[in-house]
Amino acid sequence: MARHLFGLSPADVTVSQSGTSLVLEPGATGTAWDARTGGTQLTDLTDLLGNPTTTVTSDTYSVIGFYGPDGVTTLYMDFGFAGGRVLMQATDLGSSITSLSADVAGLQAGKLDTTGGTLTGDLTLSGATTDLTVGGTTTLSGVTTFGSRLISPSTYNVGMLAPSRTTPSWRPASISHIFQSGHGWTASGAASSNLNNTAAFVRGTQCASITTDTAGGSANLKKFAMSAMDLTDKMIRVICRVDNMANLSSLNFFVGTSSLANNFKWRLNPITATSQIGSNNEWITITFGWASLNAASGSYSISSAGVPSTKTGFTDLEIQAIGTAGNAVTLDVNAVEIVDGTTTTFPNGVISIVFDDGADSIYNYARPAMDTYGYRGTNYVIVGNLGAGSYMTTVQNRSLQDHSGWEIGLHSYSGTVHNNRYTSYAAADVDDDIRWGKEWLVGNGFRGESIAWPGGEYQATTDGVGIDKIAERYFSTGRTILFQSGYATETFSPGMPMRMRAVSSISETQTGANKPANMIATGGLLDKCQLNGGWLILVFHKITTGTATVSTECSQSDFQSIMAAISSRGIPVLPISDVMRNFN
Repeated sequence: MARHLFGLSPADVTVSQSGTSLVLEPGATGTAWDARTGGTQLTDLTDLLGNPTTTVTSDTYSVIGFYGPDGVTTLYMDFGFAGGRVLMQATDLGSSITSLSADVAGLQAGKLDTTGGTLTGDLTLSGATTDLTVGGTTTLSGVTTFGSRLISPSTYNVGMLAPSRTTPSWRPASISHIFQSGHGWTASGAASSNLNNTAAFVRGTQCASITTDTAGGSANLKKFAMSAMDLTDKMIRVICRVDNMANLSSLNFFVGTSSLANNFKWRLNPITATSQIGSNNEWITITFGWASLNAASGSYSISSAGVPSTKTGFTDLEIQAIGTAGNAVTLDVNAVEIVDGTTTTFPNGVISIVFDDGADSIYNYARPAMDTYGYRGTNYVIVGNLGAGSYMTTVQNRSLQDHSGWEIGLHSYSGTVHNNRYTSYAAADVDDDIRWGKEWLVGNGFRGESIAWPGGEYQATTDGVGIDKIAERYFSTGRTILFQSGYATETFSPGMPMRMRAVSSISETQTGANKPANMIATGGLLDKCQLNGGWLILVFHKITTGTATVSTECSQSDFQSIMAAISSRGIPVLPISDVMRNFN
């Protein structure tokens, strides 16, 4: 700000009263104040030559002239005369008023009125404002910058980019244990336990906690001798958390009789090189059913086709944690529930055939093989790679959707971001990539509701924001590559729709359940899906006409054999989002 001039007008003179006359008082000295009475003296003054002064003295003609403090346009002068202090206004405001009038005129000429208008160039919104409401059609050209990015899902309004939400969110439980006071569950093998832990819970007001020893022993939370349970067409839902996932070697679940002398076992925590089922101290919901049964003991057995000897009459339940060598791990359990399984909607199970990256071999070789059986897939594209090298074009993806009924989902917007993985970026950058990807899908007429995590990594950004929490504002489902032979595959409906488990790296280079020959053999993943009712999500990358040499390649002949094997078993094949729309 600048100093303003006071005085030098014909009225700005020092005078005293003598009877009914005014007498000029040259050389009178006065002080400046910020109020008519009281207030604070203003001492930051200068004379007309710019010399600092704390008082004002009239000249030989009794005229006053000085500069006030920065930005001050009004003050009160006190020369000790009768009548007290007098008001003075800055005398150089004319140019300021002229400039202000010009500014106002410019704003008036460029403003958007209530009937609408056009704003071009760069728009920056900053400060405390968080809500921008626009009605009608809105077109933004140039760069639009928001001063603060809203990451909280509860306050971020994404409008037309939000998912449809026409998906199952929860299935009611026919049997529910939520570990409240008097729950009757006991611990065994644990180094320590707290069966009424009121410090940690997401259901009710407490949970049950068990901690393993450091010697690789199991800590068990169990309840035996209950009324017999029929688990035909049922699946199990567990809500739990682990304090340190790196210290968890195994998370297992058992059902059986006679204090588990007879039991079936599931393994629940698949771990890949890039991801795991949950993060440290994060409450997760795990669902599993008969299609992913791991082992049997006692009088129970599993047939060569993968079918359990019985699905009813169970009186015992147990969840078990085992730590890695030299480490203890704590498991908090807040719910063990029995809910309707996949077979209540899909009696023969259901399969989704999905593709990551968008290689053109999908269009050239996978599509014709699937068209033969009327199968529809989900293709997760990297937008930045479309039409480049050996990648499909936008036109080919539209043909998949419009002519073969496929779903086109998102793998990433940027090829660079895909290669570096979302976990290498801050939340703002991840939000940009996912949002731009959804904008591209919507803008090009694609109706995909699913995202596949690059590299299977969905945990957290570099600044600690859950990647799946960002993406669920734009997509209804998120797909991982969480799979290990003998571990639980996906169920319908999934316990965590943004972390759906899938069988990846289907290739003859593999040796486990994801080797095509093992998959289609008796007792393989296809049999288990059909005969026990699961949701099997099969992930492919490239289809090669020759022999597969890396895990991301599946030979054309193997792919055709898998399609034929699915058809022979009568298992329905649906895109990811179409499965989610089938909830009943």
